[in-house]
Amino acid sequence: MRCALARRSALTALLLVAPAASAAPAPAPPPAPAAAPQPDWPQGAPVAAAVLVYRGERCRLALADLVHGTYEDLGPADDQVEPVWSADGTQLAYISGSTLNILRPGKGPAIRVRGGLPRDKRGRYAFSPDGQRLALETPKSLEIYSLGETAKRIAVAPTKLYLDTPPRSQDGQQLAVCRWNGDHGPGSHQSLALYSLEGTTLRTRVLRASFPGCQIFGLRNGLWLVKRGDDSQEMVAISTEGRLSRLRTLDNYYAQAYLAVPDAIVAGEEGDGGPSYWALFSLSGKRKRAFLRKFRHIREVRANEDGSYVLVNVPSEPEDQFGRVFMSATDGTFSRQVLPAPGSKSKNPAFSNPVPRPLLRNSP
Repeated sequence: MRCALARRSALTALLLVAPAASAAPAPAPPPAPAAAPQPDWPQGAPVAAAVLVYRGERCRLALADLVHGTYEDLGPADDQVEPVWSADGTQLAYISGSTLNILRPGKGPAIRVRGGLPRDKRGRYAFSPDGQRLALETPKSLEIYSLGETAKRIAVAPTKLYLDTPPRSQDGQQLAVCRWNGDHGPGSHQSLALYSLEGTTLRTRVLRASFPGCQIFGLRNGLWLVKRGDDSQEMVAISTEGRLSRLRTLDNYYAQAYLAVPDAIVAGEEGDGGPSYWALFSLSGKRKRAFLRKFRHIREVRANEDGSYVLVNVPSEPEDQFGRVFMSATDGTFSRQVLPAPGSKSKNPAFSNPVPRPLLRNSP
């Protein structure tokens, strides 16, 4: 069965006409029914998200209304698609089949960026802060595209290494990258490099020739937050000049997933079917508290732009990819199921890969 197609209801307008002077007075209309109360919603919390909707054997990409638990179909998608929003929330990049597309919700069909991406080696992609460029990792290169009515490649840096493309620097001109030689065995080697865009040229500067366990997971106050080490994991910050400063070590805690939140790091430990235990760590002290502990199984956790809220994919069983979606404040003050809407019947579809949409300028 195909994934369900949900449409937002259209707005209707009422035309009020004054009665003629000679007409008998009309009886007073019955009082209008009270409007259904809107659920309370925290100030600054995300109100929408890109999400995969699964029903039967097919999935669709959708734009979800988190406040009301509804969603609008955006088109077919693969079950492993990783949607990425631009900083202003007006553009959504995603891969369908072997093609990278950019969708501008409410502004027509998707723009094709690049095809020919192999399914087993799909690269990552990231918008520049102003949304005018897109960086794409492919199996053979790092590519930069200029975005307008169409997408145009303006720079390319060939490489034989696997790259991990995180958010760019705040000025959009630099990109810190973890590089890996693709070896899963004793010959595995990782390094840390900085790519700078100068006109149409990408210049590379290796910051650390050996950087095992490299994972860049956030950008805060102009600094990239980076994990290094495998068994003993250390958090460091990197400036755009390439300076490294140690933040803290996660002692006796082997984590697989990280999020940057205000003045802290959220780390998730790998369990059966995905990260299953999450804790909140300060940047310079010990563990602050357990996090998301009310959920038995957790598949994914995605933070909003400032890290104050997270969307949590909660499957019924550890091996499931799709399930319900909850939103929780990282300060512990709010937690609610948002997809499907609470009280929905069991026939409703399941969800995965929820990515909060950055608040638009006219959003609450």
